[in-house]
Amino acid sequence: MPSLSQTTITGTIYDVNGDPVAAGFRVSIQKTVKSGQVIQWIPEASFTTSGGAISLTAPRASTIYVYAKTVGLMEEGYVGVALTVPNAATANLEDLVSISAVPSTGITIKDEGTAFASLVGTVNFVGTGVSAVETSAGLATVTEDDESRSPLADAPRGIFREGW
Repeated sequence: MPSLSQTTITGTIYDVNGDPVAAGFRVSIQKTVKSGQVIQWIPEASFTTSGGAISLTAPRASTIYVYAKTVGLMEEGYVGVALTVPNAATANLEDLVSISAVPSTGITIKDEGTAFASLVGTVNFVGTGVSAVETSAGLATVTEDDESRSPLADAPRGIFREGW
C-alpha cells in the first residue's frame, strides 16, 4: 500500500484553568478515517512536552478521533472528538478543536460543594418555579419558588400502614 501524505498537527493543551498542562500529558488518536474507511483503530498515544506542547501526525484530508482528559477533547468520552485534518502539510490543533462553548474564563459551578470539571459560561435554569435574575454586572440571583413545589415534596418517604 502506498504511503499516505501526512499532516503534522501542533498545538498546546490547556487544563480547565487555562494553564498549559505538564509535560507527559497523554493525548491519543483513537481512530483515523479516510475516504469513509477506518484506517487506524488502535489508539496511538502522544505526550506533551514542556509548556503543554503537543505534536500529532495524521493522514491529510482525514478525520481523526482525539481523546485527552481536558476541555475540548473529552466531550465524546473514550471514542474521541472528531477532528477534520486539512489537506496540508501542517495544521494548528487550536484551529481544529471547537471549544467555543467552554470559556477560558467563567464561573465555577458547584453541586453540593463539588465543582464541575470545567468553567461554565452559560447556565440555563428550567422548570416551574425556578428563576434567575441578573442583579448587577457579573452577579445573578437564582430563586426557587417554594409555592411551586409539591406539597408532598418534604413529606417522609416510605410505606406506612395503620397500626405500625
